[in-house]
Amino acid sequence: MSGSEGAVAALVRVPPFDVEPAAVDAAAPRSARGGPEGPASPSPETRALVAAIGGVWRWVGRVAAVADRPDSSDIDASGRSELRLSRDGRWLIGQFALVRGTGAPTAHEVRIAAIFGWDESARSYRAAMADSAQHLALWEGELAGDVLQLVTARAEPSLRRMTFHVLGPRALRWRTEVAYGRGLWRAVEEYLGERHAAVEPVEEPFGGTP
Repeated sequence: MSGSEGAVAALVRVPPFDVEPAAVDAAAPRSARGGPEGPASPSPETRALVAAIGGVWRWVGRVAAVADRPDSSDIDASGRSELRLSRDGRWLIGQFALVRGTGAPTAHEVRIAAIFGWDESARSYRAAMADSAQHLALWEGELAGDVLQLVTARAEPSLRRMTFHVLGPRALRWRTEVAYGRGLWRAVEEYLGERHAAVEPVEEPFGGTP
């Protein structure tokens, strides 16, 4: 074995933690990590989030014209989303698939991987959304009554606000707005959603007990 290979082998053998992850998982209460009994019980904040936006949704709406392009106009859009509860009962995980320009030759699909949840340490709702255009956005906000409102964590180059307004057990309005600098909020897209299925648990995303 060469000197470099020996150094690599030595690094590989060094455990990354003083305590093996399996030991940490075994020490955690069963209710905290899930198990054969099923998902852990979600917090009240998570249950409220699940009731608001969880499950399978069909969306129909409009995407606003581009402000700096006089030749642009509003376009139709439609799509589907699915947000399911993680096995540990803490997060809504899933994706959105939206077709912008429905029925037009320039129609294109945007896919968004998403995770929503209640951040206990920050005492707020947070979300991360990564789309097929290689854009990642982090959001933070609150759920007050029938309205979940989240704002992007950074204002460069613009600030975005996403609002989900619960209209009924199977109806939801979703609106995204943008503001540049200290300007006014301007609508980017708006959808009406119909819930087609309730939330179902998924396997633990972080390698917990199956």
